[in-house]
Amino acid sequence: MYEPPLVKGFKSETGLDARMLDEWDERWLRYRSRSMTQFLRELRHELDQVGDQLGKRLELSATSFPAEDENLFYGLDLETWIEEGLVDTLVPMGVSHSSGEVELDYYIRLTQGTNCKFYPFLRAGLDRSGNRRPHTPANYRDSALKAYQAGADGLTIWDEFAVHYRSPYYGLRRLGHVDELKRGPVQVDPERRVIKLHSLGGHDLRYTKVPIDYKRIYKQMHDYWYNPL
Repeated sequence: MYEPPLVKGFKSETGLDARMLDEWDERWLRYRSRSMTQFLRELRHELDQVGDQLGKRLELSATSFPAEDENLFYGLDLETWIEEGLVDTLVPMGVSHSSGEVELDYYIRLTQGTNCKFYPFLRAGLDRSGNRRPHTPANYRDSALKAYQAGADGLTIWDEFAVHYRSPYYGLRRLGHVDELKRGPVQVDPERRVIKLHSLGGHDLRYTKVPIDYKRIYKQMHDYWYNPL
């Protein structure tokens, strides 16, 4: 954000003190994004060297923010990353950590006609009032279909096991079948029998539990949830 090397470098280049500017001043935000871009250049170089030895390209994916202004504010210059071929896939994560939904049109503009793919994180989405919609097969279907119709190359889901743990009826396995999504409700999985794991590799798992501090933090943050083991 305002680390001394960035503040000093910006002042040396522009004569301005970033700490005296509006935090959304684009001159400062563009300068601040250079560090992450340079990191990706170096990472891409290392990957290409290893890839040359293996005879293939080692692809690089990056999780990003759902909105254009969020990416700029937090130093992610996605336009430059794509223009220089630094990343192969962008996976924006929306409706998380108080963020809004993924700006599909923005990502399509970024990636259309390039070699970079676009796989937004799948969520049940928000209603018209901006509230989170219930985690139902219908809402997952609507969100998936909306992404595909916008031009997304596919979908990404975080902690898939946790979604199934909550309910076996989300039909996640069928969300890659676009023709089925267009026809109607997705095919859901039958209810499964759950067997608790007591041991693994000689380790007794019966007394495993979430640390107290971990539970305290999750209880205080409404955007998170936890399952006691």
